Amino acid sequence: MNDTISGLTSAALRGATQPADAHFITIKRGPGGPPAALKHPQAPLSKITKTHCLLTLALLMAITAPRRADAQFIWIDVSYKAIVDPATGQPAAYVTPHLPQEAVRFGNAMLARYRRGYRLRLVEYFWIGGSDHPRDPSRWYPFLVGPNHELLEEEFRSDAFTNYPALYGWNPSALNVFLTVFPEGTGKSAFCAECDSGRLSDYIADGRECNASTQFTAEENFGARNLHETAHYFYLKHTHGSTACITNTSGLCLAPVPGDDDLTDTLGDVQNVGDCTCWTVENLSWTNFNKGYGALNATERELVDNVWFNLMSYHETFGYSRLTEQQLDLWTDIANSFRRHVLSGVTLYVSLEGNDGYSGLTSTTPKRHVAAALDAAAPGGGDIVLLRPGNYDERVTLTRPATLRATRAGPASLGRP
Repeated sequence: MNDTISGLTSAALRGATQPADAHFITIKRGPGGPPAALKHPQAPLSKITKTHCLLTLALLMAITAPRRADAQFIWIDVSYKAIVDPATGQPAAYVTPHLPQEAVRFGNAMLARYRRGYRLRLVEYFWIGGSDHPRDPSRWYPFLVGPNHELLEEEFRSDAFTNYPALYGWNPSALNVFLTVFPEGTGKSAFCAECDSGRLSDYIADGRECNASTQFTAEENFGARNLHETAHYFYLKHTHGSTACITNTSGLCLAPVPGDDDLTDTLGDVQNVGDCTCWTVENLSWTNFNKGYGALNATERELVDNVWFNLMSYHETFGYSRLTEQQLDLWTDIANSFRRHVLSGVTLYVSLEGNDGYSGLTSTTPKRHVAAALDAAAPGGGDIVLLRPGNYDERVTLTRPATLRATRAGPASLGRP
């Protein structure tokens, strides 16, 4: 998977000459205003032919003097709250205003690799707790992770969302992140409370310490953890499901039958736990292809790498860099529905196998024509039209701003083939 991207756009197109025999996109002047902006996230028009994530716009002679403009993103609003230590009235020493800023910055650098146009946006950061209220947020400092942690998570959520939202600073239009500390030795760094329930949700992160690694700074590691939990917020599961290495009665570490995340473009996987680290990239290769990693062909190696370096795997500690197309589709489907309240816009799918009677809001209900998706986009802009691979031989009139994107599954073109 190619992890590089150039994200730029073409701008409003003005004064175009339109030969009668040209097959082009017409930019229609809106009522009382300038022409609508046609945005392309991958390349300037002079370099619009690329290998992957390609969207070729057949404008031919219809464009004069294009200029570059910012790509249009769909923003995921995030609200950070630092729970203070009841003994000091201060949050953990590591929790500073710089921490959420870096988490968002690094998360956005990773989101850029996935090429769906999502970006995190930090809307607020403040302290909570330190009062004499019987359900004060500081009662969750530290957060006592243990065998009954799921009950505690639900109790926390009841405090923060259901019963005392003002006390906990709950933001109903953002993803709420609460920074506290977890006891040492729990192996817990963050969790997303009931994130797959379809309810409004939150996650709680350990803000006490985050170690640097050979790949990332401490703040970047924290950002990787936060993006992992954000992916849970959009219903993504671990690549290993709930399957982990086990130690037998003789003390030997054994890899069980791999689990999965219910998606077909990720391989069966196993989580290493503590000192039980028997699952390697070689195990992943042999289990799925009956041969070692070095003997895999390019397609097989890509499938293995897509799991081993996956955002939702527990491999290559915080070396997260990948999400598959089905994972991204799931993220997008949930963003368009259950999590719509924290986002600035929606993604509208278009496919040659679609139907203009469909909503375009899920990966299984795409529109057939680009024009139909543009008609369904918000008049004021903010939405993305996502094209499945293929040639869309149609004439399109743009009357509103929208961003056209192609998936990493293959190139898409608009106009004559």
